[in-house]
Amino acid sequence: MSEALYAVVSYVTGDLGEFVNALRAELIPAQAHLRAHLTLLPPRPLQGTLEQACRTLEKLCRRLKPVEVGFGEVGVFIPITPTVYLSITKGADEVRAMHDTLNTGELLCYEALPYVPHLTVAALATNQEAERAAEIVRRRWAEYEGPRETSITTLTFAVDAENANSWDDIVTFPLNG
Repeated sequence: MSEALYAVVSYVTGDLGEFVNALRAELIPAQAHLRAHLTLLPPRPLQGTLEQACRTLEKLCRRLKPVEVGFGEVGVFIPITPTVYLSITKGADEVRAMHDTLNTGELLCYEALPYVPHLTVAALATNQEAERAAEIVRRRWAEYEGPRETSITTLTFAVDAENANSWDDIVTFPLNG
């Protein structure tokens, strides 16, 4: 059995969250169970116990301030990974700083690639699939008339115990800074 992986996310709700959820379900039905979210800490093993990690996250959330985030262009992380996403245009520096603050203690992980604030729409199997999906997402995003902003007011600590892209929430903390 693989080591459990942990992540810190902020769920995107309302019309924008529903838009992303529906688009993901259409593009990759096997990922329909995943809720729209901003990943603040990508999946990683813990550097201590789960209890220690929860305490660290709670302390950090007491210091972090809520952030208003706005979304812009559709992007694709190819050739690195076949993932389609919405770029963050408003609040990107604050989200990056939040990531850097959270990447400490039991949550610390060396990340091979620089952190890029974004809202994942779909993670595909191949670059070609990602390119095709990106065209669909660009068209739908251009037609979308709902809100293009959200607020990060809480952070959720989640685990994928089986490394099967089946995430379970552990705890959610408000940002009180």
